[in-house]
Order: sequence, then structure tokens, then C-alpha cells
Amino acid sequence: MPTVRPLHDSLGIACGQAGDVPGGLYQNPLGATKGRSSLDLTSPGGMHLKSKEEALELEARRRIYEYILATPGTHLRGVHRAVALPFGQVLYHLNYLEKIELVVVKKDGKFSRYFVRNLIGRREKDVISVLRHEVPRTVSILLLFYKELSHKLILDHVEVSPSTLSFHLAKMVSAGVVAREQRGRESIYKLVDEPLVTKTILRHRASFRCEVVDRFCEVFEAVAQGEGETRTLVVQEPARAEELIRSILARSTEPETAPITTTGAPVTT
Repeated sequence: MPTVRPLHDSLGIACGQAGDVPGGLYQNPLGATKGRSSLDLTSPGGMHLKSKEEALELEARRRIYEYILATPGTHLRGVHRAVALPFGQVLYHLNYLEKIELVVVKKDGKFSRYFVRNLIGRREKDVISVLRHEVPRTVSILLLFYKELSHKLILDHVEVSPSTLSFHLAKMVSAGVVAREQRGRESIYKLVDEPLVTKTILRHRASFRCEVVDRFCEVFEAVAQGEGETRTLVVQEPARAEELIRSILARSTEPETAPITTTGAPVTT
């Protein structure tokens, strides 16, 4: 009879222990599994269940986990490009990490966004998911300076069509990141939680790999008022606010080069 190779071998995935198979009940590495003791290391079928350290012994899986840790809210294709592994392997390891509750998945339209479990709250996940898109990220920075803007005024600063901007604004409103108020014939937009948006951009600056975010953070450090993460942007003169915004949104005169991982693969958020 011909030898049937396990699925894990066909994916090029080392499976040294039976516990390395997705599915069934499993140990929560960050606490007790619902209805079971945190010391219960076997499933009902007697299968050994891995700890966090054991689960991350595989180099490929550890690279994926560490990328998600450094880039919360990244999506499947972003992980795939960053770690430079076959797509099937990446998908397998992501599903496994979700099964053993080391990562959680948040749906964002057509994207599945990945976060390390128990590190980021629900509202911050909502904000990060929005900020992973370039247009909403730019809109958020605009609203941090101007506090509220109409569709027309936002359009003056973003290089997209009116319909594309309307699409992104609707998504931001749906996510609870931006509020919309009707004033006559105009829709006025403002951030729902300005301190949270500010904190999220500052905390995760490096993970955006974005010149606009870098310039915003530099300006923020120079002009923000207050202390710590409670600092806010207060720019009294409209002309000064416009000057700062244009300096932040100015395009680089040199072509951007995608950051490269240690594996030689381009990084994306």
C-alpha cells in the first residue's frame, strides 16, 4: 500500500507531539480553560496539551507570534509577507495560535486582524483596526488637530475621490471611532475618544511603518500640552494648525522603500 503522508508533513510543519493538532478542547496558556482547571494538561481523549512555551518552540510559529506581538491588528497577508513562509504554513500556524488562545482574531470587513490575547482592550482594538488603513489614519490625525471637520474640508487634505472618502468615514463611524453630526446640509465629523486615538498612535508608532505617523508623533511631542498619555494637541491659531498639518502630510521627495525583515521580506501592516 502507498504511504499516506500526514497533512502536517505536506505543509512542511514539524509535529513532534500529538498536542500539536488543532481542534478539540485545549489548555488556555494564560489561565484556566472554561469549566476546567488550569492544571488539566490533557484533553478528554488523553491528548497532551501544550503550554505557551511548548507551542512556540517551532521557529516558524514563534516568528508569526512575535510579528503579531510587534504589529497588533496585522492581517493574514501582512503576516504572510512579513515572515516569508508558504501561505499554507502561515494559515495553519495562525489557526493553531487562535485555537490555543495565544492570539485572537477581529473581523474588519474583508480582513481578519490578529492580536496577542489579553494585551489590548476591545476599544483599542477597534481603533487600531481603523488606523491600519491609510485614509482613516490621515483623517484621524486631521481630527486630532482640528477637532471637527466637514466632509469637504477633510477632502482638501486626502488624495481620494469624494465617494472613497465617504466610504472610509462610514466605516469609521460604524467602528465607533468617529461621530457624525448633521448640520444643515453638511456632515461634521469628530473623534469619539480623542485621548484613545492619540495614545494608540503613540504606543504603536513603530508598527505603522508610516512617515506620516512618524511626523505626527514628532510634532505631538513638540506642541502637546499636559503630562504622559493625557497630553492633548491644543493649537489655537488656525494658520498654525494648517502649517503643522501640511508638514505632517507632506510627501517625501524620495521614493519610499518598504522595510525589510530579517528574512528579507517586505513588511506590511
